[in-house]
Amino acid sequence: MWVAYTTANKPYTDKRYSKSASLSTNGTYFNGRLRSLLGVREDEFTLKRYKLPGGSIADRVAEFGEIAWWGQDVYVGSPDEFPDFYEHVPELNQTSTTYSAGLVFQVNDSVNLYGNNSTSFRWQGTEDFLGRIIGAQEGETRELGLKADFLENKFSVSGAVYEIDRGNVAFRVSSPG
Repeated sequence: MWVAYTTANKPYTDKRYSKSASLSTNGTYFNGRLRSLLGVREDEFTLKRYKLPGGSIADRVAEFGEIAWWGQDVYVGSPDEFPDFYEHVPELNQTSTTYSAGLVFQVNDSVNLYGNNSTSFRWQGTEDFLGRIIGAQEGETRELGLKADFLENKFSVSGAVYEIDRGNVAFRVSSPG
């Protein structure tokens, strides 16, 4: 499936979703006092980026006008209509396998303790200021928590401690407004 979208620095980019698959399993142990969940997910993304045809900048400007001086700012049509104006960018072909594992322990009828560890993946085509593609956002999250209900479920309490590590996250400065 082709999904057209545009970004602030690279307009007329078409992203192609390739595939995703996941598998999860859960279990119940010790008469339901302990529950588990395990999961694995595979994601693969590829992107076809718009490019102007070869030749010098002067040739591009002659064919597409002054706007061609800035590279990808001329839209000639979709990849299906004009495949010669699009190319796969190998650095944007991103694949990842992520995992999740969690346990919930029922202390009594009102109190549950839980723990979770998971990895994450988010496709991105972000470039640094030198034009290098920084790759997908990847991370890991670890969490421990407690959930409790009292007074016949009229009063609930929950709390958690967690750690989230992320890599390749683009820092953006937004203007007020």
